[in-house]
Amino acid sequence: MYIIKKKMKRVGFFSPLRWSPGSVIMVIIVTALVILSFLAYISFRSKVFLFSLAAFIFLEFFILMIKGLEIIEPAKIENKDENEGIVIKEILPDEAGVVKIGNETWSAYSEENIKVGETVKIIKKDGLFLEVKKKVK
Repeated sequence: MYIIKKKMKRVGFFSPLRWSPGSVIMVIIVTALVILSFLAYISFRSKVFLFSLAAFIFLEFFILMIKGLEIIEPAKIENKDENEGIVIKEILPDEAGVVKIGNETWSAYSEENIKVGETVKIIKKDGLFLEVKKKVK
């Protein structure tokens, strides 16, 4: 369980938490500008297009470097009384699931199988994940 939990804590480079639609659109636009600058340089052999090509390539790498180094901070659970949630994606001992708490969704893990629709109790917040267990009725 420890190895799986350790792997789940990190937010991957291609994670939706890291790449919002605006970031993706920005990278697509800069990539298009790189391609257009390259085609213009090949056609006209102008140093202006060569400079713009180099500038756009630098900008592309700069954006990717900044996004890669971005620190993703976990959200705070606003209401301390809300220590229960409902499973909306099944939680397995070796695979994280999703729990809905109020209006928020959280990734969660547990040492037991918990099916969709079951109520869970939050044991602790672990970075971007919650450790949960089945609520005893």
